[in-house]
Amino acid sequence: MEVLWDLPRIVIDGAEEYSVFREALQNCFIKAGDSDYIPGESTIYMFNTWSSTKQVRLMLCVLPEFVEKPLHKKTKSRHEVRTAFLRLLAVTQILEEYNHWFWDQEGPEEVNSLMQDFNRLWKRVLQHSDAELGLCGERARQHLTDFLRRFGTAVLHAGEEMDEEPDLYEFPWSWK
Repeated sequence: MEVLWDLPRIVIDGAEEYSVFREALQNCFIKAGDSDYIPGESTIYMFNTWSSTKQVRLMLCVLPEFVEKPLHKKTKSRHEVRTAFLRLLAVTQILEEYNHWFWDQEGPEEVNSLMQDFNRLWKRVLQHSDAELGLCGERARQHLTDFLRRFGTAVLHAGEEMDEEPDLYEFPWSWK
């Protein structure tokens, strides 16, 4: 079992897969936004509107391939469910950590589409039991849904905080 560093109260059984996937995806995400990025060497990232668009498009490709595919099978093993959950968590945490993509964006339609996908996938994943997901601890699910609420709320209210269009993003979010 491993305690995730940025969600310290959520303990996940078998999080080694999470760490490997998260690191690889994070490197791809940063590289998509900053072509000068060198994994393990670069510490400053230069993101802008151009990179935000590329990064959102990258995630729109990652979700169906790496998260949704294992969930489409009629009979899913516990490992497939857990893998989809860990990958979805990694994607969500990367987007929450490098949050410029929803602040510096000229394509609100793509952000809305990405967040609709997130909402649908999280609802689907969280239909599974804590044991199937590998969540440990009596309040792990609550801490996870609190994290999802904060993440979705930050994206929904980005337009207001930028003194731009107050309703820049409109998408369903189950954890308000």
